[in-house]
Amino acid sequence: SAPQKFLESGFDALKATGAALLGSNNEGSMVTFAVGRANIITHVGNGAMLGVGIGDANVISKVGLGQTIQAGIGRLNILTSVGDNDSLQIGIGEGNLITKVGSGHSAMVAIGKANITTKVGDGFHVGLSIGKFNVNTLVGDGIAVNALIGKYNLNTRVGHGVNVAVMKGDYNINVRYGDGMNVALAAGKGNITVKIGDGDFYGAMIEIRTNKQSVTAKMKALMQGMLSNLKETAKSVLVSQTIGTVINGDEADTTKLRGTSHSTPKTKT
Repeated sequence: SAPQKFLESGFDALKATGAALLGSNNEGSMVTFAVGRANIITHVGNGAMLGVGIGDANVISKVGLGQTIQAGIGRLNILTSVGDNDSLQIGIGEGNLITKVGSGHSAMVAIGKANITTKVGDGFHVGLSIGKFNVNTLVGDGIAVNALIGKYNLNTRVGHGVNVAVMKGDYNINVRYGDGMNVALAAGKGNITVKIGDGDFYGAMIEIRTNKQSVTAKMKALMQGMLSNLKETAKSVLVSQTIGTVINGDEADTTKLRGTSHSTPKTKT
């Protein structure tokens, strides 16, 4: 398939890079580079390995056959590759956990804080996590392409088959239990999809945003108009009451004047 061919070409380039760094006859070769404190790099089994640890307490380990390039940059990044596979694992930041168990090519990159990416099973896997507290868990055979960008995004797939999940935003959740094609796209906040059972699944969750400034301006204008109307109404009521009081007062005075008599006494000549 096209995705598989694309991944194979990418890993051919990875092998060429490893051969250039480790030498053409690199079976069992291991090259490590560590700067900082308490960085641990371990390689068990045949296969070339390039391990880089920069920072504090980065733990890098490879068990099995296959060519591996692993780099932990920052603090407390843990990178693990177990199985016969060619793998690229890069953790940049703090507390990123990347784990690949099983055969098959994999390229997994985590940038930020406390991003967790796990692939258990055979098959190609390309995983990218950028942000913090993004959790990507895949259990089962098959091709997997995942990208989680933001924070608190969760993608969980248990079952065999192709898995494509792309999430951009916060608090997006995709959970799939069962075999079959799984394609989930999420952009925004708080999008949730759950699929339990075999069969193909296709989902797209996109937040449609309006112009917040224009909505706010409209609400403000509406409120100002309502207040203006209330003020005008209040003024009209006060004016009416004042006029009524004045008129009623004049009428009372007139009544009193009409109720009295006044004459000028005549003088005798």
